[in-house]
Amino acid sequence: MSAALDEPAKKPAPMRSFMCGGAAGALDTIVTMPLDTIKTQMQIKKYSSVPDCARTIIMHDGATGLYYGFRPFLLQASGKAAVRFCMFDVLIKAVDASGVDRSERPALWSGVCGLGAGMAEALLWTAPTERLKVLRQARAGTGGAGGAAPSAMAIVREQGVGGLYVGAGATAIRQATSVAMRFCFLDKAKTNICSTFGVCMI
Repeated sequence: MSAALDEPAKKPAPMRSFMCGGAAGALDTIVTMPLDTIKTQMQIKKYSSVPDCARTIIMHDGATGLYYGFRPFLLQASGKAAVRFCMFDVLIKAVDASGVDRSERPALWSGVCGLGAGMAEALLWTAPTERLKVLRQARAGTGGAGGAAPSAMAIVREQGVGGLYVGAGATAIRQATSVAMRFCFLDKAKTNICSTFGVCMI
């Protein structure tokens, strides 16, 4: 057994998790944005297939049409990942500080803390940025005929702050359960890898 397993892994500070999560989220945005735009378009309009949707968008708006809503999506993905990992570390530290022994059921506690982190992520960040992203993506494939998408300030002026939180309840439930499952299975995977290969993952 590796000596690394004999020593507890040093937990990253919440701020470090915030920064690393933000960087990972930004990279994720660059890679997945076109697919997300196509997904949104296919949900609100009729296309025969994914390639058909992509061709239509590119024909009317060029390749940049696949990146409509990039800035709010970038803010969303990087921000939610940053908040997610930061809040997860904060909640884990809070559980440890309360005297709970997580070693008996680590996956369970990872899931519980992930649930809280996902809820915080949704309410603090994901819900309003998702609203802006979808409003912008709805314009893809129109050649600008749909007019300019409203800004956050415009939505607040016309609808109040609540306008940024349309669908926030469903978003919070989705994010909380998704993040809880991710951290729960991540913990199980890390434990299995550590025991199988004799290495300790941070």
